[in-house]
Amino acid sequence: MRPIDLSLALVLPLVLEAPAQVRPPSMAANLHLSGFRVASRISQDDTCPASDTAPVLITRDSVGGLGLWQPLGELKRQYHGMPAKMPVEAGSNARPAEALEFHVHCLHLTATQNRNPIDLSTPAEKWIVEGRFGVLPNGISTTSTWPQLQKAYKGPVGVGAPGSGFVFFCLSPDFSFHLLDAGDEVYDSQDAKDISQRAKVGDVVIFKERASC
Repeated sequence: MRPIDLSLALVLPLVLEAPAQVRPPSMAANLHLSGFRVASRISQDDTCPASDTAPVLITRDSVGGLGLWQPLGELKRQYHGMPAKMPVEAGSNARPAEALEFHVHCLHLTATQNRNPIDLSTPAEKWIVEGRFGVLPNGISTTSTWPQLQKAYKGPVGVGAPGSGFVFFCLSPDFSFHLLDAGDEVYDSQDAKDISQRAKVGDVVIFKERASC
């Protein structure tokens, strides 16, 4: 276990008893999404001050105190959600999809729907969670390595989104993971056996409808 994971495990029970603190997002936040792949352009200085190391529990239903499946309009008012645009593939004539961005301590959250524009009277259909000090069930952090994920979530692995290292565990379908440095072979083969042991979590994706193998 890495020092950061040990620290999270020690202080998490205290955090769960305390009210979550949600900070409005930086105006400079800029998120890029291609399929399920997220490349962050968020300044760590803006979104995660050095003094803020509070761990945030991530479940299927909430991140900190933010309930994931509430109507987006309610979340926008309560947690200072900021409108965002999801870029489209180069050369596409499609309109950029709308989204909402939130911050919970050092975590950056993006809520999307399968419609454009988004409907604020209904919940999100997908959440993308990235950043430091997030804690998933089984004590896994949002910056875990691929071997750590395999140890925590055993069983068959589904690999989706051709051209990306996007995986989920068939026996634990609440979360899906975009892996950084997954290796070139897995992008072509879509076989979990080809995922590099150096791969690490880039972001966690939570779908309203659970993934299935």
